[in-house]
Amino acid sequence: MAAKKTTAKRNAVKAKKDPVVDLSAQIAKLEKQLEAARKKAVDQTTKAVTTAKKAVDKAQAAAKKASAKTADKAKAKLAEAKATLASAKDAQAAAKKEAANAAKIKKAVTGVEKELAAQAKAEAKVAADKAKALAKKEAEARKKAAAKAKAAAKKAATAKKASAKKAAAKKTAAKKAPVKKAAVKKPAAKKTAAKKAAPKKA
Repeated sequence: MAAKKTTAKRNAVKAKKDPVVDLSAQIAKLEKQLEAARKKAVDQTTKAVTTAKKAVDKAQAAAKKASAKTADKAKAKLAEAKATLASAKDAQAAAKKEAANAAKIKKAVTGVEKELAAQAKAEAKVAADKAKALAKKEAEARKKAAAKAKAAAKKAATAKKASAKKAAAKKTAAKKAPVKKAAVKKPAAKKTAAKKAAPKKA
């Protein structure tokens, strides 16, 4: 369990230090910032178009009300307002187009990423299944080896027991043998002594 935790910790540290992971994180951050900037640009250009439209309406109203003396000035202001509106509309269209293109690219990238992730997941599953099968095989081999070792130990213990029994039997037999010999010698000695002690015939 402790080994697993250490490995996980090591992997986490490795992932932290991995430049590819770090670069991916930076890219993701920049993409978010760009997305926010595009959204802001669309909002700002839309606001500019609204303001320019109001300015055009105001200039048109002023041109209608203008006298012969101020007509040229009013017309110039109206033309300027219209030019500003056209420019604002162009900027808005460009911002919207950029945002739409970025969204398309993001969608395509997400699709590819999903595909790659699914592929990686499938490959990881195959690798995990292989590792699982190998671990199972190793566990079975260890189990068999342990059973063999147990049987060998049992055999050795039985042999040791038998050897000890044999040795004990030999020891007992060796102890009994001199006693038997001594017992045989003693009556023989007694008989000889009795023979010698018997009176001789005249």
